[in-house]
Amino acid sequence: MVVPLNEINAGEQGQVILLAGEDDISLRLFDLGFAPGETVTCVIKGKPGSMSAYLVRCAVIALREKNALEILVSRTEDALQP
Repeated sequence: MVVPLNEINAGEQGQVILLAGEDDISLRLFDLGFAPGETVTCVIKGKPGSMSAYLVRCAVIALREKNALEILVSRTEDALQP
C-alpha cells in the first residue's frame, strides 16, 4: 500500500516510491537520502503536526509533518527489532 511517509508508525518501514513536493524541497529530501528505492524506518513518531524521526541510509533525519507528506512510500510489514 502506498501512503505518505507521515502515516507510518514508529517501528514500521517503507520503501520510497516518489517525492511529490516542489522541486527545491524534493531535491533537498533526495539529498538527505529519501530517494526512490531507499528503505525508511520511522524511529520516533511525533504528535500530529509536529516532527517525526526517520532512519534512512544509516542516518536519523527529523522531518516536519508537511515534508513527510511529500514522500510517498510503499509500506512494509517489517518492524524495528529492539
